[in-house]
Amino acid sequence: MTKKDIMEFAGIWKNLSNKEIEDMKKEIMKLRKRGTKAMLRKVKRN
Repeated sequence: MTKKDIMEFAGIWKNLSNKEIEDMKKEIMKLRKRGTKAMLRKVKRN
């Protein structure tokens, strides 16, 4: 991937509203939280 490709991808984000960005951040945090909890359950069992 070249620097130009990265910049083209970054340009996609400018079309999103702040609300859409915040919603995506919340969803990502939920996924991380679920993943962490699942990992801790597995560690606790072993």
